[in-house]
Amino acid sequence: MRSANVLLVGIVGLAGFGFSSVIPSGPPAQAGPTMVSVTCVGGNVQVSVNPWAMQVQQGSDGEWELSNTSGSQSIVISPKRPGPANWPFRAMRPGGKGPNDRARGSNMRPNQAGRQFGYDITLECQDSGNTYTVVIDPDIIITPGP
Repeated sequence: MRSANVLLVGIVGLAGFGFSSVIPSGPPAQAGPTMVSVTCVGGNVQVSVNPWAMQVQQGSDGEWELSNTSGSQSIVISPKRPGPANWPFRAMRPGGKGPNDRARGSNMRPNQAGRQFGYDITLECQDSGNTYTVVIDPDIIITPGP
């Protein structure tokens, strides 16, 4: 079994325009989970993360759903920089495919509103007997709660 590491960044990051310092003021938090999909066909890896910058209200959970058609069986969410000061959730649960097995960040720390966190989505993608480790690098933005 061959293993390859693939690091994917958004088109915005490739163009040199980051939004890591831009924190929207007052947008509503997203409804529902961040949807994630990955396919590996013929050595080509394609990913989809929607929305790229997850918005979560203070005190809420974060959820990531791996599509049923994804080439991965599991999804792991981890902070870009480990440590309580760099991650809003006290607890993280990995997930699998579909809405009944979402990855979830829960038990949000207090006073996270207005902060932004980088994180990694790690997936294992299978193609013709080869396994690819796919790491995706989006953001979480915490908005004030209700």
